Amino acid sequence: MKRWQRKGTGRRRVEILAAIEDPGATHSPATKTFANIIELDQGGMVVETGSAIRVGAAVTVRVVFPNQSRGADPFAHLHCSVREMMDDPNLHYGLTIVEIDEQSRERLDSYLAQTGASGWA
Repeated sequence: MKRWQRKGTGRRRVEILAAIEDPGATHSPATKTFANIIELDQGGMVVETGSAIRVGAAVTVRVVFPNQSRGADPFAHLHCSVREMMDDPNLHYGLTIVEIDEQSRERLDSYLAQTGASGWA
């Protein structure tokens, strides 16, 4: 794994289903939940979760980006820090990508390139 370095590209509005795992949580909030990624760039994302997650937690986001479901492991594994709750009633959280493996980085870069300069998926 290498340390994530933000490249400063524009955030894209998207709707992608993902799974979030918080290995440090033992009770409530849940250790695993599903989420919709609603904004995404090379440095992080905004997610809308099905249940609460801990602000400050180190979580793993597993996602298959659209049109990338081929291969033995189609998942991108993004290791993130939950930086803030952005909208309490709707369970929107801001996540920062802190580590990513090379294959996952390539999947993320490829997906962001496919969304184009308009910023809409």
